[in-house]
Amino acid sequence: MFAPFNKECPTMNIPYLCTAFLGFLVFGLGLNVSLHRRRSSDSLSDQKTIWSPIFRARTAHSNACQYAPMFSVLILLNQGKIAAALAIVAVVARYLHAFGFIAFSKPGPNPFIYWGAVGTYLSGLGLSALLLAKHLPA
Repeated sequence: MFAPFNKECPTMNIPYLCTAFLGFLVFGLGLNVSLHRRRSSDSLSDQKTIWSPIFRARTAHSNACQYAPMFSVLILLNQGKIAAALAIVAVVARYLHAFGFIAFSKPGPNPFIYWGAVGTYLSGLGLSALLLAKHLPA
């Protein structure tokens, strides 16, 4: 079902690398939440304050957890250059989205969150359509 790690064809390696980077994102953001909780003296009130560091960390982590599993499945089930390009877009979009929450402390328009969301939706829909198109009867 899954192609082995292939040194001769670099596009064969992209699904595995993208899935690994999604894993790094989810677990790295989870560690960030844990570190914020450890540093916070009153973590319950901070968690409820919108745009506090721990609130932003939790939001970034929960958003990553919502999309990473489905992206991992779609990325690993699709093969080829188009799928590889969409996988890279998906991973970059998820990192941009998380960066937008972690790096900016003020509410309001944020290009990282916006373009991360746009990239997430477009690459997710593209990977889904590609998988469907490959498995429709001819």
